[in-house]
Amino acid sequence: DELRSVEPALREAISARVARGKVECRLGISRVAVESAGGLNLEALARLKRLAADVAGELPGIGALRTIDVLGWPGVVDAPVADPDALRAAVLAALGEALEALTASRQREGAALRDILLASCTAIDAVADQLKLRVPDLLGAVERKLVERLEQALGRSLAETSVLSRDEIADRIRQEVTLYGLKMDVDEELKRLATHVNEVRRVLQAGGPVGRRLDFLMQ
Repeated sequence: DELRSVEPALREAISARVARGKVECRLGISRVAVESAGGLNLEALARLKRLAADVAGELPGIGALRTIDVLGWPGVVDAPVADPDALRAAVLAALGEALEALTASRQREGAALRDILLASCTAIDAVADQLKLRVPDLLGAVERKLVERLEQALGRSLAETSVLSRDEIADRIRQEVTLYGLKMDVDEELKRLATHVNEVRRVLQAGGPVGRRLDFLMQ
């Protein structure tokens, strides 16, 4: 309750440093024992004594309260009322340290992830470059195999029905091979892939909260 008045300032400070994500902030007060610490609240101590007696009556075997248990019971020690301005300053200073540590941790993690993604981009480029060199040979091999199969299939049809001439069969084979070659051509896909890889590098170079953009590119 003592920290409730500081909540708006905490929200503002966190929002200024964290652009994305959900943040949970838990605060607790740890007071240092000083000469000005409050004394015992005799009324609260009397209530605790009665409660302890009631518990002992119901549970005869239970151990006695220790001094540390008594002093830790809420209200037994009259704590001095904290200066609101000093408390606010202390809380914001502690939050500043926590945010600095959080930022440093996220920067280290982000740098590691950036290196991993850049290495993946380099590996993708290497595979794409190898594929570009092999595409003509791969297409040629596929086309030769296709021509062979079509000649066998249409050759049997010509021999059995004599409906198609050899020129018509050859023309049909060329059409099928050309159509299949267009379907097999991955040049457009390779160019699109290169564009996406370059965009990933640009986004990583720009820095900042780029997770959402990267997630879109990965999809």
